[in-house]
Amino acid sequence: MAKPDRYLIIRNKLASGRMYGMEKMLFEWLAGVDHSKQNVVLAVPDPALELFKEQLRILGQNHVKLIGFGQSGAADFKTVFSLCRAVRPAKVLFMEGNIFDFKWPEVATAGLMTRGRVFLSEHLAPPMEKGNLPKEQTKSFWLKAQFCRGILAVGEDVRRGLIEKHACPANKIRTGYHGVDLTRFGYSGGQKNSFDIISFARLSPEKRPERILNVFANVAEKFPQSRLFLCGEGKLRKKLEEDVEQLSIRDRVRFLGYREDVAELLRPAGIFVSFSSIEGLSISLLEAMACGLICLSTQTPGTAEVIRDGENGFLVPETMLEEKLVQIMKMPEEGKEIIRRNAAATIAEGFDLYKNLDKQLRIIGLK
Repeated sequence: MAKPDRYLIIRNKLASGRMYGMEKMLFEWLAGVDHSKQNVVLAVPDPALELFKEQLRILGQNHVKLIGFGQSGAADFKTVFSLCRAVRPAKVLFMEGNIFDFKWPEVATAGLMTRGRVFLSEHLAPPMEKGNLPKEQTKSFWLKAQFCRGILAVGEDVRRGLIEKHACPANKIRTGYHGVDLTRFGYSGGQKNSFDIISFARLSPEKRPERILNVFANVAEKFPQSRLFLCGEGKLRKKLEEDVEQLSIRDRVRFLGYREDVAELLRPAGIFVSFSSIEGLSISLLEAMACGLICLSTQTPGTAEVIRDGENGFLVPETMLEEKLVQIMKMPEEGKEIIRRNAAATIAEGFDLYKNLDKQLRIIGLK
C-alpha cells in the first residue's frame, strides 16, 4: 500500500481570534480529505493553536497534525523553510484571505523545497482599477504564481481580478465555489420575523458595521417594530456599542458576539445585510440565502455572482442602502416569499457544499 503524502497547509492570520469564513471552509476541506492518502499538517500562529486544537477535537479530526510557528502571526520565508524542513511535505497550500498575506519569497521557498507542488487559495482580490496597482505588487503576485502548480479562486470575480489586475497567469488559476451544507441550512416556508435584521461578520473596518448602524438608525424611526442583531466580534465592538448609545437605538440593537448556532439564528430572521466595502464570496451570505432570508448587499466582487437584483435578493450601491431597506420593509408578504424561495433555490442549485467540495479539493491538490 502506498505511503500517504504529507500535505502542509499554512494559515498566516486569524482575524479577531475567531473562526470565520476561511476557517469554516478549511475544516470542511479537511472533512472531505481521504486521510489514507494524505497526511495533513496544519500550521497556524501560536496564539491560534488552542482554538484550532479545540475545533479539530469538536469535529473529530484528530488525524490532522497541528503545529505553531510563532507569536507574530506572520510566516516569513525563514519560517516556511523551517516548516518544510520539519514536515517534509509533498505539497504545500498557502491560505490567503488577502493576496498580500504571503509574499513571494515564502511561496518560492516552498516551491523549491517541494519541486513546485505549491498551491494558493485566494479569497479576496482587493478592488482596484486596472493599471492602478503598484508595479512592485503586481510583480510580487506574478512571482508567487510562477512557483505555484494551482491557484483556487473562490469566485469568478476574484479570478478575473487576479488575472486582469494582479498579473496572475490564467492557466494557473481556476474558480471553485464553496457552498452550504443543505442538511443544516434550508428553507421550506414558514413564519419569519420580517422586521428582524441580522448580520454575520467580523466587527472590523472592511465589513463596515458602522454603516449598518447608521442605516438602521434611520430606518428604525419609520419601523418601530424593527430590530437589529449583529453576530461577530472584532476590534470595533466597543466603538459600535458607543455609536448605538449616540444613535439612541440601544433597545433595538443586540450584539450577539461570535456564534456557532448560525442556522438557528438565521431561520426566524427576515432580512440579512452585508454592507462590506470589500468581499470575495461571503459564506454567511450563502447561508442566509439558503435559509430564505431577504438579502441586501453592497455591490462587492463575488456577491453579484449569487444575487440577481430584485429576483433572489438586492444588490445596490452604498448610497441606496437605506432606500432599499425601506422598500424591503414595505414589500407585501407574497412578494417577500417569492424572493425567499428564489434565494433558497439559488443556493440549492449552485452552491451545495458537497457538490462543490470535490472540485475545490482537486484544484488545491488535496484529492
